[in-house]
Amino acid sequence: MNSLDNYFKQFLTFDNPLFFAFILGVIVIGVIILIFFKIILPLQKKFVSESQRFLLEKAELMALFAEMDPEPLIRTDTTGFIIQTNEASRKIFPDIEDKEKKIKDILPSFKQNTTDTTFIENMDGKIFSVIAKEYNRLGFTNFYLHDITQIKKYETDLENYKNRLKSFADKL
Repeated sequence: MNSLDNYFKQFLTFDNPLFFAFILGVIVIGVIILIFFKIILPLQKKFVSESQRFLLEKAELMALFAEMDPEPLIRTDTTGFIIQTNEASRKIFPDIEDKEKKIKDILPSFKQNTTDTTFIENMDGKIFSVIAKEYNRLGFTNFYLHDITQIKKYETDLENYKNRLKSFADKL
């Protein structure tokens, strides 16, 4: 028993490099833990809250601009349910703000699994170019509708005039 006490006394002195390294290691780990919990973790929480606040402000600004947009705009959540529309889209689709309305009910040509895409939609005699823009970090997708009915009519008329001109030229 006396020899065991002797070993402990020799080990538990600062003259022993192993004991000194052990104490130094415990102090370093303690300081690292203290720095992490007192400095890094609060900074990380502050950064996350500021980031969320910034994204919320950005979403609110986008909502304000969407309402002022003269072109129809429809906003959906990640599952495809309509969460916001502007005045122009409510004029085109009077029942768009019904509860549980999905984008597929309004725009059947839209493929749900595609993001940031452009497609053409025919609705009630009007032709719309639709741009779907997904905002993953904000959790929604915007659908910008541009009425291109007149452009398509002009293209058809132009094609008809070209064909008539060609037939006149052939007759001459």
